[in-house]
Amino acid sequence: MTLTLPRPAPGPSVPWPWVFARPAALALALALPLVPYLAPATARAQGVTTGIQFVEAFNRALGFYSRHEFEQAVEAFRAALRLSPTDADAHLYLGNALMRAGRPEEAIPAFRRAIEYRYGFAEGYNNLGLAYQFTGQLDRAIAEFRRAVSFGVDYGEGHYNLGQAYLARGQVDRGVESLREAVRLQPQAARAHVALGTALARKGQLGEAGAALERAVRLRPEDADAHHHLGAVRARQGDPAAAAAAYREALRRRPGDAAVLNDLAVAYGQQGAYAEAAETLREALRAAPEFAEAHNNLGFTLRRLGRHEEAIAAYREAVRLRPDFSEGRANLGVTLLAAGRPGEAVPELREAVRLRPNFAEAHRHLGTALLEQGEVGPAVAALERALELNPGYVQAHAALAGTLERAGRIREARDQWSQVISLAPQSPEADQARRALDRLRPPLRRDATPPRP
Repeated sequence: MTLTLPRPAPGPSVPWPWVFARPAALALALALPLVPYLAPATARAQGVTTGIQFVEAFNRALGFYSRHEFEQAVEAFRAALRLSPTDADAHLYLGNALMRAGRPEEAIPAFRRAIEYRYGFAEGYNNLGLAYQFTGQLDRAIAEFRRAVSFGVDYGEGHYNLGQAYLARGQVDRGVESLREAVRLQPQAARAHVALGTALARKGQLGEAGAALERAVRLRPEDADAHHHLGAVRARQGDPAAAAAAYREALRRRPGDAAVLNDLAVAYGQQGAYAEAAETLREALRAAPEFAEAHNNLGFTLRRLGRHEEAIAAYREAVRLRPDFSEGRANLGVTLLAAGRPGEAVPELREAVRLRPNFAEAHRHLGTALLEQGEVGPAVAALERALELNPGYVQAHAALAGTLERAGRIREARDQWSQVISLAPQSPEADQARRALDRLRPPLRRDATPPRP
């Protein structure tokens, strides 16, 4: 569908049609020591220094922990530690309970004591790294995860967490390296395959990413997030049908998930199934009425269905919910322009470029809207700005050529039309440019001497 205007050149009606949701973040791995419930007889046989009282207190604390009663577990582990202050496992469990209770700052000294009382305690270093990561101390977290894997050479969870920390730091290559090691050490751990797949997708290695995520969903078919991530990879590979299949699998495991419904609607729309896309987006919005990206996508879908006023209302709701949503502003402006309302379109497009000054497409459509209002000079400026940002932007060259022609700047218009042909000789804009150049060719002077035969 194109935005048809008499001047300048037409372009896509909505240049930023779909906004994907972000699949859920991956969980980090909190390690637990291999400490069973201890019986008093076992305590005596093992020579536990504080004897039966410590064992009973420790078991009581483990009971709270196993029932997810983490605040009670914190107090119970502290009580056990008063009986045996140097027990590394009890300190580790205390730190874990504090983490589970949402108190990572307090967990840090507990994990430090666990490491102090047991040399080379890989789980202690791992969990200390998690506490640092949860408190925003990413460099310290990476340092502790590195210590964890140095002491625990075959410690898959440590490599998993180290990989996740590297990714959070933006060090994708290192993250992939650590996650490959996690997968090697724990080939049956679905979450490691999911993490590796998403990291590979960040690098653009979509084939490997898809293979890792396929492995994850085979290992753990009930993992909705793994199916969602797999769908996102298939979408990036240009296979919306496979993406839709993965999203439907995610929804079987987690019905009503608004993010997955949004992405499923995108996949439907990419296959031209706009009615199904619209209904799926409405379902997403029933689940999450303030989901701005879904309102934006609904606007695009309704526009494709020819329901322009409903599309405008959807875009307005998107930008009401997210006033800084530059793509939503631009889409609203373009749709208003297509509805013959340039006066309303211009403020939206101006806001889009204010929010995102390097938004070349929005500058281009702002130029078109300004021209429709007869503001030729500002239109030229907006289109020139679009080309500064993206010199190869064929539609902007064509729009500028038409605008310059309207302003009577014929030589400059011819130059822009020639640029269009040079950049994209087989495009519809190039056909338009050839017709324009024929029209703008200077007439042959009557007194010119014809060439000799």
